Amino acid sequence: MNRQKLLLLGNLKEHKYSFLDSPIIQADVNVYEVPFATEPTKGEHSLESCENCRKHRLTLIDEINEIVKDFPNCCDNHKNLNNKGYFNITDFNGIAEMIADKVLYSYHHIINNLDSEDWYSDIIAYLNYSIESFGKMPSDCGEPFQLSTFYSALMRLLKNIEKEIKSDKITIVEVRTRMNKVIKLIDIENEPLEEVNRTDFNLLLTKYDEWFKAFPFDLPYFRNLKPKFKRVIPLQTGRTRYNKYLGTTENEKHTNESLTVYLLQITQNIISNINGATLYEKGLLSNTDKIDIDLLVQHRKLQALELSKMPNSKSEDYIKVLKKWFKQEMRFIKKITPKLKDLPPSQPDFTFINNFDQVEANKVYEYFFDKLVKTKYIDETTLQDYLISAFQEKQKPNRRITIHNKSTNKKVQEVFYNYYKDIAGKPYGKQQNYVELLGNYFIGFDTKKLITNFSKTY
Repeated sequence: MNRQKLLLLGNLKEHKYSFLDSPIIQADVNVYEVPFATEPTKGEHSLESCENCRKHRLTLIDEINEIVKDFPNCCDNHKNLNNKGYFNITDFNGIAEMIADKVLYSYHHIINNLDSEDWYSDIIAYLNYSIESFGKMPSDCGEPFQLSTFYSALMRLLKNIEKEIKSDKITIVEVRTRMNKVIKLIDIENEPLEEVNRTDFNLLLTKYDEWFKAFPFDLPYFRNLKPKFKRVIPLQTGRTRYNKYLGTTENEKHTNESLTVYLLQITQNIISNINGATLYEKGLLSNTDKIDIDLLVQHRKLQALELSKMPNSKSEDYIKVLKKWFKQEMRFIKKITPKLKDLPPSQPDFTFINNFDQVEANKVYEYFFDKLVKTKYIDETTLQDYLISAFQEKQKPNRRITIHNKSTNKKVQEVFYNYYKDIAGKPYGKQQNYVELLGNYFIGFDTKKLITNFSKTY
């Protein structure tokens, strides 16, 4: 494959868009590339095996030659090539034969591969190869020469034979379905084909803009995520695609359909990982009255946004997901608010690192606050000293802690055994370590004796 491509500097065509209330500019790269020949692929149908195809090729050549004789003066746009120093008419010698070959090669490739396993992606790859082979024209010189003829001639051939194609691999219904999909794929504007519908750049920006403004980033839950998603320009999927016919790898671009799926997935991922329940588990759920108000306000904004788009468009799936999330979240906050009053207050001035086991530090604090401080066995300051000594530093204290108001040692022992069993999950081979949490730090408990009867709390 011999390609002659020239990058033209200057006179870039700019497109200005608004994205997240900020201007964004897209510039089209100006390229001139002369056409290059393509190669046929192997298969049952070919020019060698079909006399009708050979006759059709000759007819096409005659039709195209009628236009070629006037090129580049065939239209106002192509006339501008006369003013380009790099344009050489000899680069287009034999162009009629080359175009006719591309039409027939593509036609044969489609009907030969319609029943293959990767038929769709393979046909798209070959068609993109054929379209690329028409080269590129400068921005003021129109479309690649006779590219529209390629589309129309290929469409005629496929429509003439679509009801006659058969396969011993797939059903006749599947043959018709696949052929119809290929025909619809070709019957679009003259652009490189994509695996799904081609999408306008501005449409992608608008869709992401709408999602960003619909998502409740102003909630305390999500505020830290807002800068991250504001930096996203959703043009590519993050995947690459290799075209074996062109020998090129390119970044896969989003389409309207794929971006819609992506935004729904992002929405579901965020709200499943960040919500009132997960914040509570991390010890970050506070001021629920304020959260309740924020939820109501953001929910109302979402409703207003949805109404502003009606009746011209249906609700996006992510809006439906968010509305459901809002309702569930508001119910959760209303139910948990009264119960939070009985939980330990947040401790902004006290933190510790749990180097003892895998339980989150806030869970350790909440458990022992509930079992030891609220029951008045020890005070809060003593609990904090204990957690630093036993869980963070893992050092025996100089003075052990006195338990107050204990009815029996068994009740206190039960607190520590249940921590080992229910909170820590009875880690294998570690029971003695949990016995020492009680025996080494509290007066009235003997570690050696506890080892033999740790679970006997009743």
